[in-house]
Formats: sequence, structure tokens, C-alpha cells
Amino acid sequence: DIIKTVGLPGLTMLPVIDDGKLVGVVTKADLLPLVKSEEPVSKVMTKHVITVGLEDRVVHARRLIIDNNIARLPVVKEGEVVGIIAEMDIARAFAKLKKSISMKYQKHYVDELLVRDAMKSPAIVAEPDISIKEAAEIMLKNNIGAIPLVKDNKLVGIVTRTDLIKTLRE
Repeated sequence: DIIKTVGLPGLTMLPVIDDGKLVGVVTKADLLPLVKSEEPVSKVMTKHVITVGLEDRVVHARRLIIDNNIARLPVVKEGEVVGIIAEMDIARAFAKLKKSISMKYQKHYVDELLVRDAMKSPAIVAEPDISIKEAAEIMLKNNIGAIPLVKDNKLVGIVTRTDLIKTLRE
């Protein structure tokens, strides 16, 4: 039941309750060590990847994340992945602005903030022919929720924790 539920998009954790008391949570990351498939990750990757550029505004990236119900976007320059921007990166950038800019100017600075100033770089990328198990190991080792997949330095797909956990149900 846990694998079925936590493997759903959007849901990131489930409470563990014993005798009516919360004793912990199970996250998608907790399930990654169970992923053992030797199939190529290209079988479960998303091929049509929504991306942003370095000079795009963070508010635009945020809108894409919300509208498409995703957690992160690869940042590309001329087809090459140069970083990644996630919901948490955006929240941190906005919080930092709120602390350092007077209230009078905050909206202007938020509206003008560029992706390059909020993203993580470099992004951890892999080739689409690595195994699903290897992708899970990369995510665990680097504490990341997705891996942009590249061939000849060009973005060809993305794989998320959810994509990998879904393989446990098969």
C-alpha cells in the first residue's frame, strides 16, 4: 500500500501511525533503495521536458511549476543543462529577498529575479542508458529528486523519484 500511495505524483510522504500515535513518515527517498531494476532509465523517463533559461524570471519558472504540477525545472542554455531550479530554491530566493530588501521594493525585486540567481548549478545529469537502479543510487547519493538525462550534452529527458518508485509496482 505504501508503494502504491507514495508513488503517486505530488504526494511526498505518508505518516506511520502505531496505536493512534505518529511514529514517523515514509518518503519517496526512503523507497529508493528498493528500486533494483536493470532496465534502462529511458523506459521510465519523461521525454517532453519543460525547461527554463538562465535569463527567464523566477516568477515565470514558478508559474510553470505550478501550472504543470511538477517540482523542478532543468535550466538550459542552447540545449545544454546548466542547472536546475526547484520549488525550494524559489522559496529560498524569495525569503532571502524579503529579509534583505525593504517592503517598498520587494515586489519589484521578486518580479525581476532571474533563474540564474536562484538555481542550483551544476545540475547532476546522467545518460538515458543507465539503469533504473543506477538512477535511484544517484538520487540517494546526491539527495536529489530528479535527474535530467542528456545525450551528447543535449537534454533528452528527465526522471524523477516518482518515476523510479512506480517501477516497484510492476
